Amino acid sequence: PDITKARELLGWEPQVGLDEGMAKTIAWFQQQLSQRLPVSMVGN
Repeated sequence: PDITKARELLGWEPQVGLDEGMAKTIAWFQQQLSQRLPVSMVGN
């Protein structure tokens, strides 16, 4: 991705590459979803 505007306007630089960032994001979501408790329907 082109981050030229973020770099110029905000001085932002990525801390990890795209592939590593995506892998970390997917791992985080998988961990969060595995920790969810089942939901039970109550009432109508």
